[in-house]
Amino acid sequence: MEVEIANNIIGDDNPGTGGCGNSNSSFGGIYVASNIADETKPTAWIYGNTIKCHVGLPGEGISIFGSQYVMVGVDPLGNATAVQQNSIHDNNTGIAVTSNAQRNQIRNNHIFNNSTGIQVNGSGRTSIWANIIENNTNYGVELVGGTAVNFVGCNDFEEDDALARNYIRGNASAGVYVTGVSSEFKYISCNWIGTDSSGTTAAPNNYGIYVTGDAPSTWVINNLLSGNTLDGLRIQNSGGSNLIMNNIIGLDHTGMLSLPNGQHGIGIFDDAGNNIIGSTLPVATGNIIGSNTNYGILISNSPTTTLDLNKIGVAIDGVTPRGNGFDGLHVSNSTGTKIGTLDFPGTQIIAHNGESGIYLENVQETQLVTNTLLLNNDNHGLYVFQSQGNYLTPQQVQGNGAAGIRIIGNSSINNLMIPQEIDSNGGLPIELGADGLELNDPGDADTGPNGLLNYPEVTTSSGTVVTGTTTAGTFVISIYEVTNDPTKPGGGGILRGSKLIGGADTWSVDLADYNLQNRPVAFVAHWGSATAFDLTSSPLSPVTQLGYELFLPAIVKN
Repeated sequence: MEVEIANNIIGDDNPGTGGCGNSNSSFGGIYVASNIADETKPTAWIYGNTIKCHVGLPGEGISIFGSQYVMVGVDPLGNATAVQQNSIHDNNTGIAVTSNAQRNQIRNNHIFNNSTGIQVNGSGRTSIWANIIENNTNYGVELVGGTAVNFVGCNDFEEDDALARNYIRGNASAGVYVTGVSSEFKYISCNWIGTDSSGTTAAPNNYGIYVTGDAPSTWVINNLLSGNTLDGLRIQNSGGSNLIMNNIIGLDHTGMLSLPNGQHGIGIFDDAGNNIIGSTLPVATGNIIGSNTNYGILISNSPTTTLDLNKIGVAIDGVTPRGNGFDGLHVSNSTGTKIGTLDFPGTQIIAHNGESGIYLENVQETQLVTNTLLLNNDNHGLYVFQSQGNYLTPQQVQGNGAAGIRIIGNSSINNLMIPQEIDSNGGLPIELGADGLELNDPGDADTGPNGLLNYPEVTTSSGTVVTGTTTAGTFVISIYEVTNDPTKPGGGGILRGSKLIGGADTWSVDLADYNLQNRPVAFVAHWGSATAFDLTSSPLSPVTQLGYELFLPAIVKN
């Protein structure tokens, strides 16, 4: 049996006034409960209606209860224009899909001024697309649990961004709220959340998307998340395994002009672990995260987040400054964060942010790998505070306002630092503490960030071979071609290789092996065991150049 419900005014005994008349205690507008499951014969077509003013209990404009193949906003011929659009407003819930309802489509509706616009609870294969969902006093779309995959935006029926796009804006809580324990996937893609229909002007939800309540496996792909009052995307106390890819967050739909979220671009909190922010596929791209008021990305108390191929603090062209107000990426009280993966070609850019490019606070086993660029941030390129056992090898650290890399706090130990290219920053290239270059002390007995590890000292040279001393237990020495004096602000160099010394306190390097026999060089010591999370790095040493009388001075502290 197929039913058409079309062109009615339901729930208003005084439609000419635009108000709710005397009918505002109605149980609900349209109730569909059918066990028919025939893909070729939808249960019901609901289109062209005005459905409003149902504010009793449950007060649902349309209730799809355990039913399948209900089509809301489209006629039997597949037309979905302004003629077929339902206007659903001033209800407790605009549309409710409950009790394991399956394979229903909510398309081409104007859903506004309800408490919640659309709620999908304990149901699956719902496709919500091409709607305007605005100015609801709670959530625009609420996904609770799920017995199968649900779609908000692009879906199995329509993958074209412009045709599938929902405009989700002006909702007093989250534009899209995801909660409830369910291992089923939730796809939120191709939507404009927090802007008007032009994609250039803010029409803020409180949060753009909010994922919480042990709800894992939410995929947020190819959305515009800008102009919201708080975070573009908040993940809190989630079951993890969420994917955030190819979104524009804090800019307009072109990815070029500022349209900030009022707090963070992305906030991940309270044991919301195992998330991927950025690309995991060769043909995909990371996120564009710029111009947000506070942090570009904030990760707190959440383990094993992976970030790759994002542009944080720049526009979509990767060049135009669109810095976030605080750090580009701030990670605190978290273990196992991976910043870059080298799985696919390309770079991750963190640039032009109002504080540091990356700030690590009380973290462990962070991996920052060599496809990440830290450029032109107002403060440090990389700031590490009270953190242990981190593997930090960014590709470029240049143009930042303070030190390229600064390690702070007496409990900051075993931080391995091997930047591939580091210079032209406002402070030292690598700084342990906040007092400038720490001179070597006899026996390296002092304490502090990274143990205030002594840098290698050159003692003699013969031909192209330089020899020197270092702290006993040093495992390997990195060799840099110097571009500017590394003991002064703006100094640094380019990594040209490394020499294994295996724990000895003396070392020798034939610079000809690295084609550096006529070039100025400096060295970094890496002390400890061979595992990545047990090595501690020194600052860059003063410069040495063969053919000159001046070698690295054996300067020590009294």
